[in-house]
Amino acid sequence: ELTTKAKVYKIPANEIALELGNSKVANMVILGAYLEITKLFNDDIILNVLKKLLGAEKEHLLDINKKALKVGRDYLKKEYKL
Repeated sequence: ELTTKAKVYKIPANEIALELGNSKVANMVILGAYLEITKLFNDDIILNVLKKLLGAEKEHLLDINKKALKVGRDYLKKEYKL
């Protein structure tokens, strides 16, 4: 018999991203929540990698992505008491 224990966290990532002003950061909201659960990496590591990936021409997007990570973490802490 196969039994699986899985936790489901419902995160309104699209709505949160729209509130931040850019629907394209929904993935960063989810990443922030995931990082809050797993503690795999801190935000500084993620943001350094993102800065390299975005390059100079898209560096202006770094701030909103940083906010999205934080909001994802904060949402999980608040709603799921993590």
